[in-house]
Amino acid sequence: MRMSPETFRTIRVMYGLTQQEYADLLGCSVSLVSKIEKGHRNLTYDIRFKVLDSFPLTKDVLARISTLQMELNEGVSIL
Repeated sequence: MRMSPETFRTIRVMYGLTQQEYADLLGCSVSLVSKIEKGHRNLTYDIRFKVLDSFPLTKDVLARISTLQMELNEGVSIL
């Protein structure tokens, strides 16, 4: 499953991590985390694997995150 920059960021925020903490966990730089979140760099296979390995994220959870993001972008009330 593809992981969008928004999903990458949402996972970080869901777990209450700063960009520095996320970068440390993933073994990359804060600059790379920032660029991925902004869509300026692609999420590499290695970073994506580390995200999926570090957090209990099933395909269903990732799909729900994506759905919620789309609904928020469209202005649909999710509450």
